[in-house]
Amino acid sequence: MKRSPNPARKRGRTRRLLIGLLVLAILAAVLTPGLLGLLVHRQVSASLAENWPDAAVRWQRGWLSSRVEAADATAHLVLEIRHPPLDVSGPLEADGRLTLTDPDTRVDIDARLNWGLDLAADARTESIERTDAVMLAAGPTRLSLHAARDGRIELRLESDRLALTRPDNVSMNLRPLTLNLASDGRDPGRLVLDLQAALQPASTTSRAILRVDHIDPERAAAWFEALATLRASPPGSASASLAWVGVASTWEQLARADLTLELDPLELDGQATLSGRWQPAVAEMQWTGAGPVDTVERWVVPILALLSGEPATELREEFALQVEAVADQPGLTIVDNRFRLDWPAAGVP
Repeated sequence: MKRSPNPARKRGRTRRLLIGLLVLAILAAVLTPGLLGLLVHRQVSASLAENWPDAAVRWQRGWLSSRVEAADATAHLVLEIRHPPLDVSGPLEADGRLTLTDPDTRVDIDARLNWGLDLAADARTESIERTDAVMLAAGPTRLSLHAARDGRIELRLESDRLALTRPDNVSMNLRPLTLNLASDGRDPGRLVLDLQAALQPASTTSRAILRVDHIDPERAAAWFEALATLRASPPGSASASLAWVGVASTWEQLARADLTLELDPLELDGQATLSGRWQPAVAEMQWTGAGPVDTVERWVVPILALLSGEPATELREEFALQVEAVADQPGLTIVDNRFRLDWPAAGVP
């Protein structure tokens, strides 16, 4: 005869199971913040040592929160990192400020890492000022970063106003400015850059969308390093000449990895447009565009003046001469101050 289960024994097993689950929950609530704090301490310390080796670092570690301070002669970072127990919204939150002397600004920082390992961070500042060969002054500015677990990264920069000025009164004022940079986690060699800006508040917003494919990370890092070396070299010096060789060499290696750049489109003041595709390794270029020449000049001349330091009046004259020189080239027509570009032109190899 089959015996029925003992109700008291069954209740006892259920009670022991509930007690075990309760003990595990208490242990998780007690131990999780400390373990997260230890992980944060190790990761942040390693990152600071690698990316900011000259900084003096000081930690104040707690069970539910930690405070890290890092500073050198030009920057001071204070960051409060909270790792509360079993937070539903996310295991880590951080806020703090970064104070810089060059450019002169104070940046407020907020960040959150959720349980799906998605990172969201915001940095805000009321003003940025920098005095250099090109003086920079920016109004309220915000930088937002979203990094997903699958490797997707989205970066957004917004500034109410940005003024770039040289001592000889060459200037360029953008109001407002928005920059979006996105990387697809499924294709880490692909970047999409979306830039929007207007020369005046009442002007039509101009926009450029640039897609870059087949980026080799190591070769790209070498190219940026060569550019940094060039920027730090005195103009006309032997070190600058060597740096130019490095830039050209690393660019060639980057291009050989089937690097492809696609501009689709560039729109200036809602009047002039340009679209194109370029593969540097095979010298393949395709360009189409149309619009007023004056619109192109309004954007190109200030940019060239800021980059070169040459007077804007001379650059306008040079721009007009260049327009005359290329007016009869295959694929380009200029009539009544309007251009039309179709390259390569029919019959041109």
